[in-house]
Amino acid sequence: MAARNELGLFMLLIAVLLIYHLMFSTGALFEFQDSFDTITGRNVLTQVNVSLYTVTTCTYTLPQGLSLWSIYCIGTQDNTTDIVAYIPGMKSIFTYNPNGGTDKWQSYNPSLPSWTVQDLNRMTKKAGYYIYMNYEREFSYEGSAASETSISLYQGWNLIGYPSDDVRNVNATFGSIFGTYNLIETYNSTTAEWQAFDPMGSNNTLNRTYPWQGYWINVTSPTTLGISG
Repeated sequence: MAARNELGLFMLLIAVLLIYHLMFSTGALFEFQDSFDTITGRNVLTQVNVSLYTVTTCTYTLPQGLSLWSIYCIGTQDNTTDIVAYIPGMKSIFTYNPNGGTDKWQSYNPSLPSWTVQDLNRMTKKAGYYIYMNYEREFSYEGSAASETSISLYQGWNLIGYPSDDVRNVNATFGSIFGTYNLIETYNSTTAEWQAFDPMGSNNTLNRTYPWQGYWINVTSPTTLGISG
């Protein structure tokens, strides 16, 4: 029995090393599942579920003043300081987290003293951000674009990102959750105007979703939005 258990542990280790090799030698993550019943005499199951990704460099020119922004090529839990290091000229950046308890607004200002408490510690491609630039500046970042991203939406207003580099019709982007939202809005920094989409309306000024743009969406019940990269 001891020999059988040792063999089972050895095979598990080989499987882990195989997964590691696949993950980091090809630039893609895989779903791996196998059973070791015949080796260990027990129903041992290993499973890894992750998303495909593509390494990419994304570049965007941030205009002077206020923009409603998102970054499709960052991860889901990147350090804010690592991201803003690539944005000289930024005055401040902030976002809205509907699941943030009593402190739903989170911000980061690089010009504040080191002892100041900054509550926007991590950034994600799933969120939208208000960013204020002192002057126009190009943002260039080497990151990864996911094949699909799932965004949890809470009842009421959500400030979300657009984790894709494709321009799409609004109905195509939000079609999977049709019937659970009543309004989508964004801010066009070029025209300094708000644009809106009402799924039941006919005079919509927001008709397409664009990379690098952030969006407000009001949902009537919690749901999950999937956006392909």
